[in-house]
Amino acid sequence: RKTGSQAAIVVVNRGGSAASVDVPVGGWLRDGVALTRRYQVGTGGSASSSSAAGTVAVTVPANGAILLASGTVDLTGPAAPVLTLGAEGNGT
Repeated sequence: RKTGSQAAIVVVNRGGSAASVDVPVGGWLRDGVALTRRYQVGTGGSASSSSAAGTVAVTVPANGAILLASGTVDLTGPAAPVLTLGAEGNGT
């Protein structure tokens, strides 16, 4: 989930051992956004992570889940480009 100022990721592991997961966030979350653990089911999961190269790397405990969230940061995208047309004519 993402707003203009915060993002959160939930990862669930139904396996019997801890799992390292690269969550794809390219196009959704810019690189360099720090995420910290806000809630966890199980023990041994990532305490924090940052987005890099379009992914967030996390370790999720066996039969557990982890919720990572950013603090308040600017996550709004750039403004849409504006097309400006020149005067009418034949190009000469």
